[in-house]
Amino acid sequence: MDYVENRAPFPVQEMAMKKIFQTVAGIMLAMSFHLAHAAPITIGYDSATIDGTLSAGEWDNAAMWSVFSGAYAGSTFYMMNDDDNLYIALSVIDATLANDDIMEVRFDNANNDTLDAGDDELFLSPLGFTDSHFNGTFFGIPDSTDGAGAVSGFGSFNVFELMHPLSSGDAFDFSLAAGDTAGFCLRYFDDGLATSATTNYLPGCSLTANAQSLYVEFTVARAVPEPGSLALFALGLAGMGLARRRLRA
Repeated sequence: MDYVENRAPFPVQEMAMKKIFQTVAGIMLAMSFHLAHAAPITIGYDSATIDGTLSAGEWDNAAMWSVFSGAYAGSTFYMMNDDDNLYIALSVIDATLANDDIMEVRFDNANNDTLDAGDDELFLSPLGFTDSHFNGTFFGIPDSTDGAGAVSGFGSFNVFELMHPLSSGDAFDFSLAAGDTAGFCLRYFDDGLATSATTNYLPGCSLTANAQSLYVEFTVARAVPEPGSLALFALGLAGMGLARRRLRA
């Protein structure tokens, strides 16, 4: 009762304190979101031959991440696109290649930090490539196979390569265009096993329906005009300018 009586005469101070608390809460929320989401990474623009081999120069234009830890430290993930497809590769430290060595890439299609029915999920193992999705309750629901993959073992490491259309027209696939941003997480199952500490990237990518705010954000790359195309474009602009001057004259 004393608390109520003591605070009643000071509505201005109370409002000021409320605003301060709201401001601090907003800053903390913004900081937590910023920490969860680094700036989106614009992936490289190029294409690859899907044969399970990282050929010389093939992935030079891709965005690259060092992934995993422990026994898998030194593994590298690659991502790029051309006008039609998303290309992904994983070079993972693993001395053996078994049928249940599996690369899984899970997507936040709309990049909205929310598990939505239709969020894409791709699997690749020596047994083949699987295109699947989240149906609102479960992951791993197969849909029409859009894309391809290949896997090879090289003694001390395995290579996984796959491609998936940016916009296949399948209702259960993402539909992305140049400049769009989505999220992904990566998991590697060595002999069918994955742990957050060693084979999940980021560590928050778990077997459960984890928070997609932990996913890595990527932005689909745009084609960079070749020097010859830029020169032709510049000549075209110059010609338009000359034509306009003649019309005015």
